[in-house]
Amino acid sequence: LIVASLVTAIIGATLQLQKLASLDSAGRQYARESYADKSAFLVPFALSKAVCNLLVGGLADRFGRKRVAVAGFGVGILAPIIVLGAPTRGERGWSAVVFSSLFLGASQGLAWTAMILTMMDLCGPAARGFASGLSETIGYTAIAVFADVYGTIERDAVACAWSNGSGPAPGSECLARSGGKCAVSDDWKSQCLGECVCEGYTREPF
Repeated sequence: LIVASLVTAIIGATLQLQKLASLDSAGRQYARESYADKSAFLVPFALSKAVCNLLVGGLADRFGRKRVAVAGFGVGILAPIIVLGAPTRGERGWSAVVFSSLFLGASQGLAWTAMILTMMDLCGPAARGFASGLSETIGYTAIAVFADVYGTIERDAVACAWSNGSGPAPGSECLARSGGKCAVSDDWKSQCLGECVCEGYTREPF
């Protein structure tokens, strides 16, 4: 039960780190402007997760919980590999980030759900509800904790600069809203998209 709980926490942590990095890189690194464009990576994530959730029960009964969980982790490894190999600017880079979320969703659908089934087996038929709730609590607690961890990693790994040499000079509205500063911050200014460019979201193994 302890091992299953630890694995669930790891899944939640890796999920949070990559999702936040994808969301922040959308505007700060790839200059995506609309909310729909910034959150486009959630569509393949949700679709692949839903399909895997539908299939995982039968797969786990046929091949075993452990094998399905390992397969889920294996699929999940592809997500950061694709992101790390993507261009750091432009449409192709952002398309790679969106595509990588397909494997992230499949990983959660396979590995996390397999862990829920494993915990149900360990707790017994009379405590299936408890096992499911425990797994969700552990996973989402890890997601909450690693939101703060992500902030620390972001401050150390991401560097921002005005794109005078490769793009538009900072406009007056951007300068006014940002106080003349080009840096990672919680109050990111949409007026600075494409002008204050941050890099590092797709270079570090989140």
